[in-house]
Amino acid sequence: IGSPAFGLEVEDTAVLWVEAEGGALATLSATLGAAGNVSRLRFCFEQVTAESGVDAYAPAGGPWTFTARAPEHQATVEKALTEFGDGPQAMRPGGYVRLLQGFHDAIRHGRQPDVTLADAHRTLQLLAAAYASAAAAGRPVDLPLTPSHRAYAADPVAEATV
Repeated sequence: IGSPAFGLEVEDTAVLWVEAEGGALATLSATLGAAGNVSRLRFCFEQVTAESGVDAYAPAGGPWTFTARAPEHQATVEKALTEFGDGPQAMRPGGYVRLLQGFHDAIRHGRQPDVTLADAHRTLQLLAAAYASAAAAGRPVDLPLTPSHRAYAADPVAEATV
């Protein structure tokens, strides 16, 4: 986490490496220093890579590409997508449209929304852990944060010296 792009007093660039409980690895990056405003989801599996469109606020809305690691398996990937129906593009809208539709449906039908307060709490914990890691020279921070962790209720932005 830092401010190399514009020399601002706030962070304009962040790169995170995350290891999930099951061992899966993820990288997350964000910057204000890019020429365009895009978001992209990319999932790399042993035999196939799935990549979303680049709409900044609804990357899952497509179009998606699915690429087999071995070119001779691409026909199998294409067949699986055909059997899926209209493919990922048939999924519900993404971004804020899907979020607000989900809240509306939850209220109308008296159920929990697709994205809950617990989900929001986990997201905030990830951000707090990123700042805590940056403040600790990049040392890993385990999630979930416990109430005894200094970043749990602190203002991690104020405490990070990046």
